[in-house]
Amino acid sequence: INDSKKKSLIDYHIKTQENFKNLMAHSLDTVRYAAYNTFYSSEAISLRNATDLSPTQATKYLRTLHALDSTNPFIHSIYLLNKASNTVYTTSSGSSVLDQFQDKDAFTPNTHLLRLRQLSKNVWVYTLQFTDFRDTQVSMVVNIDAYLFNRSLFRDTEATEFIYEPEMDKFFSSTADSSLPIETLDFTSDNDSHFKTIGDYVYFYSYQQDYSLYIIKQVKSDTIISSISSYLPLFLEIIVITFILILILGYFINKYYYTPLYEIMDKFELKSSSKNSVNNAVTLWIHDQQHKMEEAMHKAKQDYLTKLLLNQKLPLLRNNLDFDTTSDIYICILDSLTNKNILEFFGEQKEVYTINNLHTVISNTVDIDGLSNYAKTHHIKVFLGDAKPFSRVYTSYQKLSQLYYLRILDSTKFFYTESDMPHFMTNFSTIQEAEQRLLYTFEHGRNEEINKSFQEWFNLMKSLHYNSLLFFYTKLYSSLRDRIRSITSISSLPTYQFENKLNTITDIQEINLYILSLMHAYNKYLANMKEEKILDLVSNAKDYIDAHLCDTDLTADSVAESMDYNATYLNRIFKSQYEMSMKEYINISRVELAKKLLVETDLSTLEISAQLGLENSNYFYTFFKKHTGSTPNQYRTDHKST
Repeated sequence: INDSKKKSLIDYHIKTQENFKNLMAHSLDTVRYAAYNTFYSSEAISLRNATDLSPTQATKYLRTLHALDSTNPFIHSIYLLNKASNTVYTTSSGSSVLDQFQDKDAFTPNTHLLRLRQLSKNVWVYTLQFTDFRDTQVSMVVNIDAYLFNRSLFRDTEATEFIYEPEMDKFFSSTADSSLPIETLDFTSDNDSHFKTIGDYVYFYSYQQDYSLYIIKQVKSDTIISSISSYLPLFLEIIVITFILILILGYFINKYYYTPLYEIMDKFELKSSSKNSVNNAVTLWIHDQQHKMEEAMHKAKQDYLTKLLLNQKLPLLRNNLDFDTTSDIYICILDSLTNKNILEFFGEQKEVYTINNLHTVISNTVDIDGLSNYAKTHHIKVFLGDAKPFSRVYTSYQKLSQLYYLRILDSTKFFYTESDMPHFMTNFSTIQEAEQRLLYTFEHGRNEEINKSFQEWFNLMKSLHYNSLLFFYTKLYSSLRDRIRSITSISSLPTYQFENKLNTITDIQEINLYILSLMHAYNKYLANMKEEKILDLVSNAKDYIDAHLCDTDLTADSVAESMDYNATYLNRIFKSQYEMSMKEYINISRVELAKKLLVETDLSTLEISAQLGLENSNYFYTFFKKHTGSTPNQYRTDHKST
C-alpha cells in the first residue's frame, strides 16, 4: 500500500459516504421543494378537495402536475387523491376510481424517507408521500425514477458503485453488467464502514440509516494491495539484461512496495506481511480515519455554530462601545489571544469580547497584512468582515449569504460558501406542520397566540440554508396573501415584490414584523366582521320576536330554530347586547302590548290574552300581575281615564 492508495481510501470515506448523503439530500430537496410548491398550489388543492370537478376542470388543473413532472428529470409519475370523490388523478394514466387504481398501494402510509417499489414493466421507483395538515391519509404520491436518480449519485469512474436496498433485495450499479455478492458481504445495519476482500475485488460498504440502504464501492484488489509475486516474472526477465537494471528494479521495489509495507507493519505492529494481516490493518486504519473525520466534522460544525452565536450577539454589543460606530469599523473573530501582541494590529480604539472559545475584536482600523501573516505564523484562525457601519451588522441566520461577504485569511479553516457549510438534515414535515399551525392560529387565534405560533415557526427557519429560507418565507407569504388580497382595507405587497424585498433586506426582523403586521390586521378585520355579524344576528332575532309576538308557540328555542342557530349561543349574544335574555324580552314585549290594548281598546282580558298568544286567561292574569304589580282590570281602571 502506498500513499496514493491511502489517499484513495480516504477519498472513499469522504466522497462515497459523506458526499453521497449530501448529494442525495440535495437531489431529494430539489424534488421536495417543487413537490411541496405543487402540493399547496390552488390547482392541486382543488384536485384534492373539490366535490364537483368537471373533466374539463380536472384536465386544466392537471397541467400543474404535468409541469412538475416535465421540469424535474427524476420524477417518473405523480398521483393525487381526491378523498371526496375517491378519485385518483395521475400524470401517467389519467384518472381512476381509487378501488380500481392499479397502484393504490402507493397511498398506504409508510415510515420510510425513501420507499423503493417496483411498478409495471420492471420500473423501479422511490416513493415520496405527502399528507395535508391534521390528516393521516396520503393525498399525493411522487414516484422518483430509481435508475435515473441513482445514476445521478454515482460519481467515481475508477470503481464500480452500488446502492443496495435490503428490504426489496434489489441493487443498482454504476455499470450495467456488474454483480454484487450480497450473501458473502454479510451486511450489518451499523453505522461503521466495512472493508472486505472477495476474489479479485475489495468492497467498501456502509449502511445509510436515513435512507435504509447500503452504498458499496467495488475496487480491484491489485490496485490497493500488490502481491510480491507480481514482481517476480518481471524480476526474472530483467535479471538477464544488466546488473544496473537489476539495481534500478530493486530500488523501485523497495521504494514503492517494501518501504510502505514495512511502514504499515510498524504502524500497526504487524508480525506478518500476509494479505489477511494487511487487510485487517487497513480495516482498522479505515475505522481510525473515519473516527478522525467525524471528530473533524464535529469540530467544524462547532466552529460554525460558535460563529453563529457570535454574530447573533454582535448587535447587542453596540451599546457597550466607547467609540463612534456610525463610521466604518472592522469585526475580527479569533480563536486565540494567548499572545497579547496580536492586539497591536488593531487601532487604539477597540473593544474585545470573549464568547465560548472565540474572541471578537471590534475596531475602526486594522493592519490586514500584518494580521494575516501573524495568523499563518502562529497557526491561529482569523476571519474578518468587510468594513461597514455597525448598524448594518446582522446575524448570519438572518441572511446566510452574509458568509459570501467574509474575507477569509485562512481559507482552510472556515466555510466561506453555503455549499461548504455542515449539512443539516431538515425535517420538512415538521416545518410544514408548524406553518399550518401558524395559519390556523392566524385565522382563529388572538394576537398573542399568533405571535407565539410565528416564533415557533421562525425558530425552525434559523437552521435552514439560505435558499430554503427564501422558499419557506415565500411559501408562507403566498398562503397569507391568498387570504387577504380581497380585503381592500389591508394593503399587501404582490408576491414578486415580497420576494425582491426578501432578497435585499439586511435584517430578517423587518420581514417578520411586516408579516406579523398583516396577520394582526387580518385578525382585527375578522374581529370586526364577527362583531358586525353578531349585531346583525341579534337585530334579526329581535325583529323576528317583534313580528311573531302574538304566536302561541313563540319561545327562545323557536327563534333560534327559525334562524338555524344554537339556542344557547343565540341567547348568550342576545343578552350581551340587550342585557336580557330572549325569554325576558318576549315577556316584556307582551306586557307592553297588553298595556297598550288595555288602555287604547275595549277588548276583554280574554280577547287580549288570545292576541298575545296566551290562550289561558288565568295564566295571562297571573303573568300580567307578576310583571306590573296589578291585575289587568286594575291597570285599565287606573290608566284609561288618564
